[in-house]
Amino acid sequence: MLEPWTQEQIDKATELWLEGKSASFISAKIGKTRNAVIGKIHRIGVKRTDSKSKAAVSNKDQNATVLSEEKLKEEQKITLLALTEKTCRWPIGDPSTKNFWFCGKPVQLGKRYCAEHTAIALQSNPAKKDKSRPTIFNNSYTHSHTI
Repeated sequence: MLEPWTQEQIDKATELWLEGKSASFISAKIGKTRNAVIGKIHRIGVKRTDSKSKAAVSNKDQNATVLSEEKLKEEQKITLLALTEKTCRWPIGDPSTKNFWFCGKPVQLGKRYCAEHTAIALQSNPAKKDKSRPTIFNNSYTHSHTI
């Protein structure tokens, strides 16, 4: 079973992130997975200002995130069993703790998430290869190449 984050782990992860350390490095130091580190850093609003690892935490953003999460806890907190096709399925919190729920806001037509979470889920990844060029597959389905 996964252990909840301690304040010491959060503080250390934030400190190391602001120093420009990688999520893999941080995970090894604090005993959490790389993905857990990335998720926590994202949820608490720690942002790097450039690729050279200068980082900043916007107090306004952090306070807004805390306030919106608290408001969401009160208004929309919904369990797995209460989900319907009309409620946002975005998970919030650590699934291994009692402090875990789903967003619960009304979903966008034809989507699984509310407008806010759909925008997050559908962000484009500029690091992916250029999809504008067609890929040709040969008959063996084992090789492909781009023309």
